[in-house]
Amino acid sequence: MRTRTYNRNDKESIIRLVKDGLAEFGFDYLTETSESDLVDIEEEYLYSNGTFLVLENENGLLGTGGIKEIGEGIYKIRKMYVHKSQRGKGYGKQILTQLIDFAIWKKAKKVVLETSVRMTSAIALYKNFGFETVNEKPVSSRCDLTFTKDINHG
Repeated sequence: MRTRTYNRNDKESIIRLVKDGLAEFGFDYLTETSESDLVDIEEEYLYSNGTFLVLENENGLLGTGGIKEIGEGIYKIRKMYVHKSQRGKGYGKQILTQLIDFAIWKKAKKVVLETSVRMTSAIALYKNFGFETVNEKPVSSRCDLTFTKDINHG
């Protein structure tokens, strides 16, 4: 199992993983709004002071996670997905660790993310990493929780 940076050959597999993950929780895949960042992943993440990671094994892509700067020293995590058959094996933790490490490397002050109350395993993971819920309305219409984590560089 390895994690690496996105390349263009990953796009269709990422879209399939995200569509399947959303459908599992009763959500639609919406390129006009919530999934607009997947139309041009390079522009949205790699060229926007961020990164997009894929987790794969010899059989293909099993997980994703992206992070990008959205404000001065504020980074946002998006598209954290692990294939249903691979959950509970520590892969979400592996991706999230690398995204947080990226934010630290970029000297981020804070990392934010949004999720749905339906995604209980993801919520538990974020809380274990020290993310705390804040009273801010999520940008994504399908999300109802906003989490934040201050980054300590000292």
